[in-house]
Order: sequence, then structure tokens, then C-alpha cells
Amino acid sequence: MYIEKAKSEWYHLKKAEEQVGTFRIMQVGNGIGKIKQLEVARHVSSGEILHIFELIQTYAEKESMQELHVESHSAALDHVLKHQQFQLHDPIRRLWIYRVNHR
Repeated sequence: MYIEKAKSEWYHLKKAEEQVGTFRIMQVGNGIGKIKQLEVARHVSSGEILHIFELIQTYAEKESMQELHVESHSAALDHVLKHQQFQLHDPIRRLWIYRVNHR
């Protein structure tokens, strides 16, 4: 699976040339991106969801981002974010933050 930039903030998730999802990374500050509107095809497994977040985190590192923000909408997404080292920053808004590791 890989990420292909579509237009300014939009990205396609592809698996063997087939588009399996889309998402946006909106710039909300200097070096801070917010993941929005992540949508994947029904056949994408939960394991692949973890891989998608790993791809996005790697992309953020390559693009020299400092943080990724996500507003969660479900307990299942909360679990995925926690697994991917996002930290719950605002429990009321359910805002999770990942501080990008630059190697």
C-alpha cells in the first residue's frame, strides 16, 4: 500500500494501483497537519488501517511535519490512535496528537 498525492491537501491510498481510500492533511499551523476525512473501502481490514496510519506517519516525517492531529469519532479509532503512539490531548474534543519522530 502507498500514498499518492492527488491535489493540494488530498491524498489517495493505493494498493497495487487500486484506490482503496482517500484522506486530507490540512495545515493548521507551522509544521502541524490535521488528518481529515479518512475514508477507506469496505474490504480494507483492521490490520490495513494500522498500516495506513503508519504510512501517513512516515509521510509526515518525510514532509518534515512536527505534529499530526486527529479528532476521533469512535472508541475503535481511539484504540488505533493509541496503538500508533498518538496522545490524547483534549478529551472533550477527542483530539489526538502525534509528535513526529525525525530520525
